[in-house]
Amino acid sequence: MKKKISIIMGIILSVLCLSGCASNKNAANTTMDYDEDYLTQVCDVMIEQILPSSSKEQVEQLEQLDEFAFQSQLYQMQLPITPMGYIEASNAWIAAKDECGEYESHGDYKIEAHTDKIVVSTRAKFTEREANISFNFDSKKYLDSITIGADYTTGEILEKAGLNTILGMGTVFIVLIFISIIISLMKYIPALQEKFSKKNKGSNNKEEAFVAETPVKEEAQQGINDTELVAVITAAIAASEGKNQSDFIVRSIKRRPGNRW
Repeated sequence: MKKKISIIMGIILSVLCLSGCASNKNAANTTMDYDEDYLTQVCDVMIEQILPSSSKEQVEQLEQLDEFAFQSQLYQMQLPITPMGYIEASNAWIAAKDECGEYESHGDYKIEAHTDKIVVSTRAKFTEREANISFNFDSKKYLDSITIGADYTTGEILEKAGLNTILGMGTVFIVLIFISIIISLMKYIPALQEKFSKKNKGSNNKEEAFVAETPVKEEAQQGINDTELVAVITAAIAASEGKNQSDFIVRSIKRRPGNRW
């Protein structure tokens, strides 16, 4: 009985595995349907009539248009492309023109259909070099974007790689030199701090000297006042007694309690 159950379970698992593989294979083979003549016609119009006349000034004017008016113009031209897609395609073509030169011709189209997009590619010849052009259509058969890849020689690739290396290493060395200069200047910081501290200390000493000097000046002024007072009193006594001022010697002056002078 157990042997029969094992055989039945094995058969069921085998059927499930085969059905799963078949469904995955069918899902992998499911691609978008397309009209080859229609797609190639759209690509021809874009690559031979529309894009070669594109310029930066034209793109700037188109960016200022109302989206509805822009879409109406594209509809009248029977171009399956959105305003944003048209502007991006124009910018890509202008950039490719700067690298490859003016457009001359292109070869046959190659169409690759996927589950959610269709890619139409071709080889194009420009005045300076050749390039691969890919037209990417979305699930609604609208032209989503254009990719232009220029062909560079081995020497040009190595030249660009060398320039990028020099630029990167040069930037690193410049930053390191700048950091080393900052570190070398840090040794002067203690000297500057000491200089400022001495300056502040000298300023404080001057203030203390001025404060200490003030009482001395006041005492000297008080001594001068007492001398003048002694001279006046001596002259007054000499006049009242009718004697010479040199006959008197004043030892000290004391104020008596209750006396007005």
